Amino acid sequence: GQRRGIDVRGPGGRPLHVLRLLPQSNAVVVGPAEELERSSCMVADATLHEPLPMEGLRTMARIRSNMALVPAVAYPAPGGFRLEFPTPVRAVTPGQIAVAYRGRTVVA
Repeated sequence: GQRRGIDVRGPGGRPLHVLRLLPQSNAVVVGPAEELERSSCMVADATLHEPLPMEGLRTMARIRSNMALVPAVAYPAPGGFRLEFPTPVRAVTPGQIAVAYRGRTVVA
C-alpha cells in the first residue's frame, strides 16, 4: 500500500500503490488502491483460545494494531484460521497480526 517515494501515476493521473514485492526479479508491482482490498485472509501460527466451529464463528477482527474492529467470520484452517470479511478490508499483508474477538474476549 505504500506510495511514499514511488511517484508513479496510472491512467488519469491516479496514484498507484505498492501491491507486492518480487525480490527474485527485483520488481515492484503497483496498482490502484482498490487492488489492496481483500475479502479474506489466512492466519498461520495462530493461538486459538477456543475451538472454531467448522461453520465459522462471527467475530470482530483487527488486522493491524491501529485498524478499527471490523466484522469477520473465523473458520478453522490447518495451522491456524481463516477470516472472511463481509466488506473487504484494505492492506491485508503478510507479517501483519490478526486478532478475532467475541465481545471483549480474544478467540484467535
